[in-house]
Amino acid sequence: MQNLGFREVLRVEKERAVYVLHDITICVDEVENLGSYVEFEKIGDDRETIENELFALANELGLSDFERRSYLEMLLEKQHTVK
Repeated sequence: MQNLGFREVLRVEKERAVYVLHDITICVDEVENLGSYVEFEKIGDDRETIENELFALANELGLSDFERRSYLEMLLEKQHTVK
């Protein structure tokens, strides 16, 4: 990656468990210095239908807080608020 001009800013350390429920991939991540996160993914063309299905699954599992930032963004933000 350094050959492309990228430089390491911060390393994101995580452990991931992957599950498949029908055609939905569910990733459970334990992110060092952040906590636990669940990520759903389903491949298809009908974005609205897929989003509704994923939100319904999240609701069924009791998940109600949604995060759009990347782990790197959250870690960098956390790092800046600690200083």
